[in-house]
Order: sequence, then structure tokens, then C-alpha cells
Amino acid sequence: MSRKNHTHYLLLWMTALLLIVCLPLEGQRNRAFTVVIDAGHGGHDSGAVGNGLREKDINLAVALRVGRLIKSKHPDVKVLYTREKDFFVTLMGRAEYANKNNADLFISIHVNSQERGHGGYGTETYVMGHERNSKNMAVVQRENAVILMEKDYRTVYKGFDPRSSESYIMFELMQNTYQDQSIKLAQQIQKGFVAKGRHDRGVKLGNLAVLVFSAMPSVLVELGFISNPAEARYLGSEAGRDELASAIARGFARYKEDYDRRSGKVSEPAPQATEEEDKVEVEPEDNGISSVADMSDGKESIAPKGHAVKPDEGAHSAKKTYKIQILSSTTKLKNGDKRLKGYKVVIEQRGGRFFYLTGAVSSEDEARHLRKKVRKSFPDAYIVVYEAGKRVREIY
Repeated sequence: MSRKNHTHYLLLWMTALLLIVCLPLEGQRNRAFTVVIDAGHGGHDSGAVGNGLREKDINLAVALRVGRLIKSKHPDVKVLYTREKDFFVTLMGRAEYANKNNADLFISIHVNSQERGHGGYGTETYVMGHERNSKNMAVVQRENAVILMEKDYRTVYKGFDPRSSESYIMFELMQNTYQDQSIKLAQQIQKGFVAKGRHDRGVKLGNLAVLVFSAMPSVLVELGFISNPAEARYLGSEAGRDELASAIARGFARYKEDYDRRSGKVSEPAPQATEEEDKVEVEPEDNGISSVADMSDGKESIAPKGHAVKPDEGAHSAKKTYKIQILSSTTKLKNGDKRLKGYKVVIEQRGGRFFYLTGAVSSEDEARHLRKKVRKSFPDAYIVVYEAGKRVREIY
């Protein structure tokens, strides 16, 4: 087949695929919101390997954690996995599974690697789109190279070769109906990583096959660099995997909250968290910029200007108390620090981080009203519910 005919054939195939992807799906209005979580690689495909770790194992461990968190905090959401054990799934198979189940979101979880040296650190999230940046293309080609492990890949993908830059020109013709929503989800996930102290490599565009063939808002998350010894230790640790899953779940929660608001729906309150679930609790963004009034050793209450609250009011009663968490940090903020923006706070210390909460009200309605005000200064603020002085759950 000549190059001209081959290109023409690909054009026809991609046009047909575009029509299929963009066809409206029937019966979606009354069904449960569905998210498909995709643990990249698996089986004979180990993905990136480095520092005694295999990407496929990290991906699966984090993916299952993300699913458990979403299920526990969003009982109305249907969570599906492309794999829950160690086996191989084709890129097309992953996308087709999401399409078949009429998924509302597709989250693919991966680990990055640097071919030369031991550098590279931080997290990044990809959405479908053409980007001529050579570094982005290197990631795209590496992830798409899985196609070469599949049987009859030339037939299944109609001659697409992940190693050929010419093949990617075809993807530019795909009109990504879901790019805006994909970017919104990616941004929220990256904010979640920043809140955990991870280096933010940003939201990036890439013609990743698993995203191209998914007919819904889709993202591919690169958790960190397995080639970097320090990053590898983090990726291989239980605490690191908990934090990474928490960041992704936090991004999902904020995206879903916005989705429900635009759809005219009201999210169901999340159930009480167990102690195990609390290990991977979603935290707000700590962007290093804020201003504080009186800050004490953690015994002083927090309230917006003009709304003084007695210290730990109602915290140890049998009734529920609602507070607003505004940010967290790895170091304790001192009196007069500007990052608290005039709010008085109660400081909680857990797992090597300090958490700053303001307000102490007795009803969820009051808490939602207070959260609305606080979000003018802290967009990622959320409600924390206490019962008998114990932190039991969050409302985003």
C-alpha cells in the first residue's frame, strides 16, 4: 500500500471512529455516575522498571486505593476497574470497556520514567490533544508502545505505528469533544498532588491511544518517576501510595461536585470514614500563600474576621461539630504568618503534616454557608465533621 493510500485509509478509519465516539448514548440521564479506573500495564507488560520496582504493581496498588476511596465517600458513584489483578489488557480493550459501560469518567494511572540518568520528579496529568513538545511526545510514544505487544496490532489499529510521528498526524483530526472536561479533572487532580507536597509538572496534552478511543472525559496520570531513587522509595511505600490515591480521589471529588452543580444535582453526604480510610484522607491545597491572625499551639479556635468562636466549642460534646479545613503544611505556621489570610485557626497534626481549621458550628447547613464564605479566600476549603471530638468524615 502506498503512503498516500495508507494515509487516506487512516483518514477514513479515524473519521468513522469519530462518528461512533460522538454519537449520543441512550439512557444515561437516570443511571449512576460511573468512573472507570485503569491500572496501566499488567501481566507480561511490566511497564517501566527501576529501583527494584515494576510500574504495573504500583499502578494497580494506587488504582485500587482510589476506587476504595471514591466508593467510601461517594456511595452513589459506580466504580469499575479495567483490571483488579495482574493481567494484560490491550489499550483498545481498556477504552472499549469504559465505552461499553457508558462511563462518565476514565482515569488511567501510570508511573513515569526517564530513559537517561536518575533525574525527573513530580506528577503530571495528560489529556488528549496534540502537543509538539518533544518531552511530551517521548511520554506519549512510551505509553503507546504497549500496542506493539498486542496480537495483530497492525490490523486492530489500522496500521497505526506508535513509533512513527506520521501516524500521530491522524490523531490531530480527532475532534476531542471532551477535552474541556478532561482538563478540568486533570487540574483538580494536580491540585490534589500539590496539597500532598508533590512537585507539580502540570496538565499536558498528548495523543495517548487509551484516551483517544475513550468516549468520555479522560485523563492519564503519571504518579512519579520510578527511575529516580527517591521517587521510587515514595512510590513503593504504603504511605506514598495512600497519599497519591488520596490526591486523585480529592480531584475526583471536586470535579464531581462541579458536575453535580452544573447538572442541578445535590451530592449525597459521604459516609463516616473508618480509621483505615482516614489514612488516605483527601487534603486541601497547600500553595504556600496565606495570612494568619493569632496562631497558638493548636488549642485556639479558628473563625473568619468578625466571627469569633470560643476555643474548641462543642468539640467534646456528643453532638456533631463542623469545621472548615483551609489548608495544610509540612511545617507549623507561626503567629502573624500571612498564609491564613486573617483567619484564626485550630491546628491539628497528623502524619507529619499540620492541618488548619476554622469555625465551629453545630449544623451542616451552617457549615456549608461558612464554607462558601471561606472559599472566597481558600477555593479548596472543605468541611470536616467531628463527633465526640473525633474527626469522622469530610464534606467537599
